[in-house]
Amino acid sequence: FDGRPLTAKAFSAGGVLVAAVANRRPGLFDKVVLTNAFLDVLKTMQNPSLFLTEHEYPEFGDPQSDNDIDEVIRSYCPVFNLQPDLQANAGTEFLLICSLDDSNVPYWNSTIYYKKLVSGVFSTESNPKKRIFLDIQTEG
Repeated sequence: FDGRPLTAKAFSAGGVLVAAVANRRPGLFDKVVLTNAFLDVLKTMQNPSLFLTEHEYPEFGDPQSDNDIDEVIRSYCPVFNLQPDLQANAGTEFLLICSLDDSNVPYWNSTIYYKKLVSGVFSTESNPKKRIFLDIQTEG
């Protein structure tokens, strides 16, 4: 990294990686774009009634049946590890795009992450909505 602006973009499960990096290194990215991103790994993997949860057990594990898996997921889950106060000082711009009809990654993954981001940034900025955007689409 040579100081030039750096943007990260992810879709679906790629959101786990990009958001986890943004959480662990606030300010590394100038901009983050997350589309239908898998951000609430813990709660999603705890809910077998969701469309892909059981299908994803081989990749992510089943936190309801294995306490070790629960701890591992907690260690990288973007929603669980977001520290809004650190993001408040980083200045990264976020665009979260979700779709109400996405059965693979429910829209609430983005809305929960957005709410947590904004709650921390509001404490230090007069208008954080200038750099944290949520686009909820009806189809996607």
